[in-house]
Amino acid sequence: EYETYINEMAPKNQLQIIAVVSSLHPETNFVESMLNQIYENQSRNRTYPCPQSRSDMFRILRYDINTAIEGSDHKQPYLMTQHN
Repeated sequence: EYETYINEMAPKNQLQIIAVVSSLHPETNFVESMLNQIYENQSRNRTYPCPQSRSDMFRILRYDINTAIEGSDHKQPYLMTQHN
């Protein structure tokens, strides 16, 4: 799903920022409030934030390493196997 999004669906002229978070250890997510504030500012007055964000300069995506393997046949989250 990640590769499909990055390679085929994400606009080529848009910066994709992947914020890796842990839902099991929320105290380690120091930037969570900053991410929420950016999202709220960007999505203000948007009725459909996801499709309307296609024209933004950047898009921030949360990647929860604790839920990333749910519904897949992987033993580890995809980003961990690709980048460790």
